[in-house]
Amino acid sequence: MRASSLTLAFAPLSALAQGINITETNEVDLANGTGNLGWGATDLPFGYSAGVGFNFAENEIGGGFNGAVPGQAEGAFGCGYTVNSTNVVLGLGATLGNQSIGVEVVQDKTTGAVKVVVNGKEVTL
Repeated sequence: MRASSLTLAFAPLSALAQGINITETNEVDLANGTGNLGWGATDLPFGYSAGVGFNFAENEIGGGFNGAVPGQAEGAFGCGYTVNSTNVVLGLGATLGNQSIGVEVVQDKTTGAVKVVVNGKEVTL
């Protein structure tokens, strides 16, 4: 087992030697209390791309992550969140084998009610 773990650990090293493109967004306005921070990478091993971001504004913060094979519907995943004065929203989306799923969980901060939506249809808890 140990040898196979080492083999797997070293298997992607040749793929990691390729050039990886990294982008960064850094827009912060301290006077207005707003900002967008984000990082992305393309040409990752196995053809994947990934990104992560964080946004904030008056009375709201949010962020998320995604990873995918560009231009292909066989492998993509993303998740994110938003928190503001009225609710908390968590979202998750994926495409696997040309099938897509989207899940959103919303909590109303005033009433405490939680709503779950799967592919656009509310699910009873």
